[in-house]
Amino acid sequence: MRGYNLAVYEFFRHLIPSFLQGIGGILNWVTGDGQIWVDASGDAWTSTTQKNRHMHWVECMLRPLVYVNASLVNFVFHIRYRLSITGQVIYLEKYLNDLHDPTLREIYISDDTQTEQFFLYLKQDDREHSSVNLKADGAAPLYLYNKANFFNDRFTVWIPDRYVLDDVFEKRIRIAVNRYKIAGPTYSVKSYTP
Repeated sequence: MRGYNLAVYEFFRHLIPSFLQGIGGILNWVTGDGQIWVDASGDAWTSTTQKNRHMHWVECMLRPLVYVNASLVNFVFHIRYRLSITGQVIYLEKYLNDLHDPTLREIYISDDTQTEQFFLYLKQDDREHSSVNLKADGAAPLYLYNKANFFNDRFTVWIPDRYVLDDVFEKRIRIAVNRYKIAGPTYSVKSYTP
């Protein structure tokens, strides 16, 4: 990932003098006080038996920094993924399938069918279909809906029946959909046989 992944060991290797890395002709280091870097056995810190002893020590000290950097890269990856999801149907389907059905990817979203509108008019409006026949006259039943039923702001999330659609699983689906859906539309979660 560009800009966030830091090659910690390679970066700090360039900051350490070559004689402490065990390379070059000098195998010990005399400080300004006249002290030589030696270990408990009396060998120089960068003796010929363990040329990279100082580098191993520095790598041990840098290991927490490497862990923090890897955590940052992982965090940035997940945040970029979550920012790529929007309220569009195709992205909601992708997100739900990534969460719950990554292999077969059979979770999909469909718009609910819009109810056919029927309007009532007054007789003086002189419109067609301004009369309503009674059921007793043998007419088909006529259902009147409220205004909310005529707007197509409803959708259904379809879950394959191999998943048990209990309260817990439905709640997990609703939490995932509510995170990204736009305000207003209502939806239902149903099971289907693929």
